[in-house]
Amino acid sequence: MNQIRQQLSKWFEQLKNTAWHENDPLVSTISSVMAILIGLLFGFAIMLIVSPSEAVQGITLILRGGLNDGVRSIGALIAFGTPLLFTGLSVAFAYRTGLFNIGASGQLMIGALAAVFVGIPRWWVYPEGVRTELLNPLVELGQ
Repeated sequence: MNQIRQQLSKWFEQLKNTAWHENDPLVSTISSVMAILIGLLFGFAIMLIVSPSEAVQGITLILRGGLNDGVRSIGALIAFGTPLLFTGLSVAFAYRTGLFNIGASGQLMIGALAAVFVGIPRWWVYPEGVRTELLNPLVELGQ
């Protein structure tokens, strides 16, 4: 029994030392591509169940993405994607520093609300913008 246990532990050590672990860039790339493909297939299956006549058109629109109207749609993609990109970066940065942040979506909404409030044209926009930027973290802390 002890000999079998030793043999199993040797096999597990050999398995751990193989090239198939999470720090390998090839494995990381393949797993990311597989996750995207599985998500697309799952979404296509849902579209086939819900509306079979429009499923192919829907998956084509998803795959073409933000490139439907040329340069204008690329600009819109950048404009809409930048806040989400920075929100994701803030969560990743906080996680790498050892913090756990689940309030990023609320911070994005409060920041957007503050930006809209400040962006309304008035004669006191500059002082109000400074005040909003100073008070915005306090509002976010109150979530």
